[in-house]
Amino acid sequence: MSLSLGIDLSTFAYGKMMGLDSNENNGNKHEISVIIPAYNEEKSIEEVVDAQYKQTKQPKNVFLINDNSSDSTHDICKCLEKKYNTFVYIKNDHNQGKASNINKVVSDYYDKLGDIVYINDGDLIPDKNCLEELINGFDEPEVAAITGFPRLIAGGSLLSKAMTWGKQWQIDVLYFRKEAQAYRNGMYVLCGAITAYKKDILKKIPIPTRTKTEDLDYTWILIENGYKLRFQKKATAKSYDVVGMKEHWKQTLRWHSGAWQSIYSHGKNLNKAKGLLYTTLVPFWLDAALFTALPFLYNYNSYVALGIVGIELISNLTTNLISSPKSLKYFPSAPLYTAMCFSSYLISAVKTTNEKIMHKEDQWKNRWEKQVIKDPVAKNIPKNQEEQNEK
Repeated sequence: MSLSLGIDLSTFAYGKMMGLDSNENNGNKHEISVIIPAYNEEKSIEEVVDAQYKQTKQPKNVFLINDNSSDSTHDICKCLEKKYNTFVYIKNDHNQGKASNINKVVSDYYDKLGDIVYINDGDLIPDKNCLEELINGFDEPEVAAITGFPRLIAGGSLLSKAMTWGKQWQIDVLYFRKEAQAYRNGMYVLCGAITAYKKDILKKIPIPTRTKTEDLDYTWILIENGYKLRFQKKATAKSYDVVGMKEHWKQTLRWHSGAWQSIYSHGKNLNKAKGLLYTTLVPFWLDAALFTALPFLYNYNSYVALGIVGIELISNLTTNLISSPKSLKYFPSAPLYTAMCFSSYLISAVKTTNEKIMHKEDQWKNRWEKQVIKDPVAKNIPKNQEEQNEK
């Protein structure tokens, strides 16, 4: 069993035993506003906006900021503007990036926002009780953000779908790990596609634009500033995953590049977040170092190397059965996606380190890397694929 998994398992068991779950149900005391940063989202944006107004907890208003899309996102949003009285549409004349868009809405419309601000990606469709579940737990003064639980919709070739299924397996297993990390306030990342924040904190500490993964960077900043983060597994949504192996690789490389960029950007500041650094990050780095060394260890002692792989496989299967047995069907795809993650992690480490040495941090800026789906039946993926995923 890996060190990081062992820590999360023990923390999870301790948290459940001690009743550390938040039982607050004071969502009606809060007003929630929705911000949807969008770039080339013509295939999903109408469904995404409609889903906000079908919530059991109605938002005070919905702000959609179109970051100079090149598709028909603008035309669709103009129609939505006429459909909903509390829908506020903003269009940028030039591309600014997701983090800058969110900061712009918070800055320009602060007085019109509810005390809670929910960030919803332009391709993520929240389930009808998502906001109601997500808003609970904010009465605790130290809590800055609460994140939810996304489900992925696969599309494209069988190989592309297999990558999504492997990713979904990691998400399903990760939910218990994220819950454990929240118990010790060492959460690795708030899901940028489905997270609610206290409005005053978004104004006090704007979302950073210095890395490719603003959600990871911001998660660490909040913990370093002494805030608590929570995970609400009942706040669920579905999201269109990328299609094609090239796009899966680009996405995975961006995530890991952003992680390394955040490591270099935070530096010694991570010592302010000891729970994150010493119970989440360091154990993960030690695990990564061990698995990187496995090919060399195999040449020295193949039995030890294969034993480590076998133990890791069994521990992951056992964890899967306990935490999310329904996702066991995705497990055969997990090694494929894990191999891609491992490769991109090493490549991004070398690339980002070189950029740091050469003082090219400007290349890390938060920018859109939105795939344009050319598949003419792509919009029909959700219903068919979601039914398949539920079987």
